[in-house]
Amino acid sequence: MSARSSRLLATIPLLAACSADPVPPADAGRTDVTVVDAPVIDVPVIDVPVVDVPVIDVPVIDRPVVDVARVDAPMPVDVGVDVPPADVPPLPPGRVSVEMGGTTAIALDRDGQPSIAYGSQQGAMVRVVVSTRAGTGWTHETVDTLPTAVSRMGYTIDPEGARHLGYAQYLSRSGVGYGFRFFAATRAAGAWTTRLLADHSVNHNTSVRPDIHVTAAGAVHVVVPLTPATGIASRVRHLALEGGAVVDEELAPRVSGSSFGVAIGRIAAAIHGDAPLTLFTVADDGSGSDTVAHLSTRSGSAMVATAIGSFPDLGSSLTEVWGADVFRLASGYVTVTADASGRFGDTTRYRVFRQGAAAWTMNTVGPVRYASDNWCAAPFADGTIALFVYAGVGMPVTATELRLILVRPDGTSAERSVDANVEGGLFCSAVTDASTVHVAYRKPDGGIYYQRLPR
Repeated sequence: MSARSSRLLATIPLLAACSADPVPPADAGRTDVTVVDAPVIDVPVIDVPVVDVPVIDVPVIDRPVVDVARVDAPMPVDVGVDVPPADVPPLPPGRVSVEMGGTTAIALDRDGQPSIAYGSQQGAMVRVVVSTRAGTGWTHETVDTLPTAVSRMGYTIDPEGARHLGYAQYLSRSGVGYGFRFFAATRAAGAWTTRLLADHSVNHNTSVRPDIHVTAAGAVHVVVPLTPATGIASRVRHLALEGGAVVDEELAPRVSGSSFGVAIGRIAAAIHGDAPLTLFTVADDGSGSDTVAHLSTRSGSAMVATAIGSFPDLGSSLTEVWGADVFRLASGYVTVTADASGRFGDTTRYRVFRQGAAAWTMNTVGPVRYASDNWCAAPFADGTIALFVYAGVGMPVTATELRLILVRPDGTSAERSVDANVEGGLFCSAVTDASTVHVAYRKPDGGIYYQRLPR
């Protein structure tokens, strides 16, 4: 989800009661669907004040992991537009969408202005919308209209100003998810054009999460772990739109994990499409006591996998690995994942792996009582990761807040609240510039909101 994304509506069930991907109330595909009319929600734009919370140091664990030769990281790297700090002052939360919104992906244009792609509910249909900041307001464009929720998105604006979008439509029948439909869209010469990449069916007992990355040049890449209902996953499906041609192939990075009945071992995968094609995969190791992370890089027609680290298996039969992200910086790759037992009220650990000159290191934030799912992250050029997570407010919990954790290259971190009342369970998205981080997320009124925050 490098500079993307990276998972529509207020209450969205999990895929087969186990997936973290947002699900619409009921649907099928584009044509095989019965829809129910729903009112359009017209809410005025609302500005709310920033919550001023002191910065809190979060304990971290910093340890070397695996000695490997550093892979040179070619440009472009995954940081936003390099705009002088004076040009990008912080902005408090402001509402972007008038309608209800869902999953987001954010990018910066050549002037450093944010542009946000998201699924927007309008009646019984879902519009794929791109909203771009213009002065103090926003312009809105419809990219596509679908009968079901958008569950994942990737978005970029290339150096010539053309906009490129990848998105996944969630497919279900009678409230039971059965797969995804993947699209690519490009806006050039003032109009959006869309293209279907492929449909993808998943076993109803399998918890999977696609990842979408749109390269700096506008190529759309999708990766989906292939996990049978009662076996060990060892492959992923890779879809791409490159140079007008659709790629549909299976890759074999080192992916492990098990899925037996309702006791699901989550397999998380993230893709980086800029050459060389790179995958970050992390999963329960079916033959050992640790959860293992791998970075796999294409070499010719093969994927060469390197174990970059591991952390203790939590010993739970429930989902343990929650999402993945991979970024490419001038200093090497940085990857992020989270793990928790899946038990209600349990703690979460967020893991950041960094490639060094001769070894990978792992920083751990936590354990903290924050949601393990639906976090988002973006890198700064110096390797600092801006990690946005969700936390309950109050005892008992009466609201959800969005928190920013800055995880520095030396393993230290700092944390603060950025919005004390947000909609939990839906994916945020983030991107950085030279001095600030831009984030898009949903609040309980159903709207998509945007903030620009200092480091």
